[in-house]
Amino acid sequence: MPIVCRWKSTNPAWRCRGSSNSGAAVLRRRDRRSSASPRTGADQLRRSSKSVCANLAEGFAKQSYSAAEYRRYLTVAIGSSDETQLWLRYCIDLGYIEEVVGRRWMADYVEISRMLQGLYASWSRSS
Repeated sequence: MPIVCRWKSTNPAWRCRGSSNSGAAVLRRRDRRSSASPRTGADQLRRSSKSVCANLAEGFAKQSYSAAEYRRYLTVAIGSSDETQLWLRYCIDLGYIEEVVGRRWMADYVEISRMLQGLYASWSRSS
C-alpha cells in the first residue's frame, strides 16, 4: 500500500495512511537506503525554523510599499512554521529529539502559526 500523507485543516500535523508510525516510516526507509542521519532532520528543522523569521522580516521591510507582498511573505512564514512542526514530528518519531522537548517545541510553533495567521487575517481585512 502506498503511503499517502494529508494535512488536516484544523491541525497542521499530518497523518500518513499505510505506515505504522506517521511519516517516520518514510524516513526510516530512506535512512536505510542512503546516508540520511539525525543530522539531516536537524538541518531541515534548522532551515525551516529560520525561514519563519527571515520571511517575516523580509515581508515587514516591504509592507510600506506593497501590502500584497507583505501578505505573500506572511503566507510563506506560516508555511515554514507548519513545516517546522512536521520536521519536529519526524525527529520525535525517529528518536532524534526527546518527546517531551519536541512536544514543547511543537506547541510553541502551533502558537507561532496562530499568531502569524491572525496577523495575516488582520492585514487582509485592512487592505
